[in-house]
Amino acid sequence: MQQIAYQYEYPLAIIDRGKTKIWYPDFKLPEYGMILEYFGMNGDSSYNEQIAHKMKVYQEAGINGIYLIESTMRGPWQEMIIEKIEQALEGKLRKIQRHRMDMNLGKMS
Repeated sequence: MQQIAYQYEYPLAIIDRGKTKIWYPDFKLPEYGMILEYFGMNGDSSYNEQIAHKMKVYQEAGINGIYLIESTMRGPWQEMIIEKIEQALEGKLRKIQRHRMDMNLGKMS
């Protein structure tokens, strides 16, 4: 509906606790270089720990992700996903711009 290309449960090699593993995030958004995960179990403390661990591993690997839970799927959730994609891309752009500025400052000295 939003015309966003995706790959469902696309295998992703990840290093978790020192070992390379294959994880299958719910969706890979190849045009944006990010993943989308839906964590559907609510109220289970061990599942919540797994969620936190997974998000930390993705972050440490430099993988941008959009993480959804049941409560985020209320209201205009499709628009919220688009906004999160935009925010992630804007963050990447700012990082590139800072890097370019640092390089240019280095050339001036």
